[in-house]
Amino acid sequence: MFFSFRVSAQPRVQYPLEITEMIKSYDSQATLDTQKLYLANKIAWALRSLDPSEAIKYSTEASLLANDFAEYEELSKAYNFTGLCHRNLENYGEALEYYQLGLQVAENHDNLKNQQAFSYVNIGNLYLLQGEYAQCQNNLFKALNLGRQLSDSSVLAYVYLNLGRSFIGQKKYAEAEDYLRKALEVRQKSLAPLNSQIAVMKYIGDVYSEKKEYNLAKQTYLKCFALNPQNTDYDLLSDMSVKISKVYLEAKMYDSAYYYSNSALKYAKILKSKTRIKTAYNAVAEVFYANGNYKEAAKNYYNQTLYNDSVFWEMLEQRQYNLKRTAEREVSQFRDTAVLYKEKSETQSIMIKFLLIIFSILILALVLFFRDKNKKLSNENLRIIADNQKIRSDLSKLETAFNKQTQSMKFSQMQLSDNISYAYNIQKMMLPELEKFGTFFSDKFVYYNPLDIVSGDFYWCFDNDNYQIIAVADCSGHDVKGSFLSLYGINALHDIASEGEFSAAKMLEKLKVRVKNLLYMIYPSGHDISADSMDIALIAIDKHTKMLEYSGSNIPMYYVREEQIYQLRQTKNSINLFSKDVPYEQQFLQLNTGDCIYMASDGYCSQFGYQDKYEFKIDFFEEMLLKIYKLDMSKQREMIEQKFLEWKGGENQNDDILVTGFRV
Repeated sequence: MFFSFRVSAQPRVQYPLEITEMIKSYDSQATLDTQKLYLANKIAWALRSLDPSEAIKYSTEASLLANDFAEYEELSKAYNFTGLCHRNLENYGEALEYYQLGLQVAENHDNLKNQQAFSYVNIGNLYLLQGEYAQCQNNLFKALNLGRQLSDSSVLAYVYLNLGRSFIGQKKYAEAEDYLRKALEVRQKSLAPLNSQIAVMKYIGDVYSEKKEYNLAKQTYLKCFALNPQNTDYDLLSDMSVKISKVYLEAKMYDSAYYYSNSALKYAKILKSKTRIKTAYNAVAEVFYANGNYKEAAKNYYNQTLYNDSVFWEMLEQRQYNLKRTAEREVSQFRDTAVLYKEKSETQSIMIKFLLIIFSILILALVLFFRDKNKKLSNENLRIIADNQKIRSDLSKLETAFNKQTQSMKFSQMQLSDNISYAYNIQKMMLPELEKFGTFFSDKFVYYNPLDIVSGDFYWCFDNDNYQIIAVADCSGHDVKGSFLSLYGINALHDIASEGEFSAAKMLEKLKVRVKNLLYMIYPSGHDISADSMDIALIAIDKHTKMLEYSGSNIPMYYVREEQIYQLRQTKNSINLFSKDVPYEQQFLQLNTGDCIYMASDGYCSQFGYQDKYEFKIDFFEEMLLKIYKLDMSKQREMIEQKFLEWKGGENQNDDILVTGFRV
């Protein structure tokens, strides 16, 4: 009969024999304190998912012993293990605090770069759980750099795994699967424990499930269960059971769906994770509802709502706790300061008055600072609005002038020249001045060489307190027609940034929509539009974290680091009326001091040579950048122009030229 068994009561945690033996050894009086230190950390790691509350006792003891014996690697581990336990208990504020303590210990000792990397992985994972993907990837890329320096397979596997998870959250399934398979390959090659391999496979199953490839998802999940039936990672087991339950539910296999949803609830209760419990109750309820058992479905939905409330109030209490801890630290700092002043002051009251005055001054300074900041932001917004209005006004004038000229076939050559000059002046005005272009970078250049008076190529930037956004674009045509599209592109980018969009990929998506709408209005019949298009490279830099996001339509981004040149590849999807409905790829790069960034339209590399009559080619372009990247940017510009002129010789210029370079 269907559903003849009941949801289990609160289960008890049963420790595997290996962990039980370690605990016995730890409790033995014959065990030396140094041995207790290593054992405490091992036990904390083993219990982090099985019994995190108990694990904290051991990691705390390990941190005390590590301090006594100046064992800083074990101290960093102990802090990170405590953070992991708090993460599993969903105390995210405390988890972050302990991760940062572990990172601080590791940063103070040059031989602990592997612990630095693990701290960054843990912090990134914490942001991942909270859906803050930019912060997550920022920390993971820091860990990735350290992992590559150390050739540490364990670090690399964790980074690839969590990058894969972050891309699942962003619904970028191709990138997610790529990183997850890298993680699995690294763990298999390094003969990592089977549980760690299963964890990666489970997320590959999640990718299949998200893509609605349910058969592949089911096969992957079942393989995970079969590989290690003694798995005690209850967080993983609960999550995996919910996922496979949903797969069986899609196939209307209700018995199997219920079995796994009930198993998820059992594992979640062992773990005592309210988030996992409420998710499991939802999975159980969904199975009952799909099978028409609405009474049982209602009961489980009700249980889910109880845990919804519980999780909400716990989050609220956690925030209050974090505020309280912050306030306690500040009070403690004030007390320490008070002791110093007490020694120098005649009375306690003088000290208190002095502190109150200082505190009042700080508050007043903060009020004045934020008022001034708001005023500056307000002025900046007004300036952007004024710029946009001026741009629209100038575009309107230009379009009116051009339309009047094209309606008449009797205008003189002088009138045509005047209007092209007018277009040139407007285009020149709308391009940013070099000193205002790429202010985030220490040095930069622009090599801008239109084929005719006006150009289809353009460069653009946007700058505020948090972000620097730079674009390099190539509009089809290299005359008035191309310049019109370039002016429209500059105006559209201004509007998009002014609306508060600072993601490179999302800006390109919005730009694509606007350009397609424009082309529909110009060519309502759909004829003569095959040549109207825009290629563009866009970078958005978070000034605080130095994380660069690149997204490109047929224009790549190059960067040179430590005498090696790398390329962030573009999405091959030009912006035009026939643009594919494919999202623009989002790529991230953690910038280092000294990095050189380059973006260029295709005009430079497509120039035919005077002697050999073939194009300059990308390979030659990359070799040239490697030879000159250490020079000042102004000198680099000279070398790039000189090489172009030497190559072209007596040959006519093919296209508009635009090359930009920036040094971090």
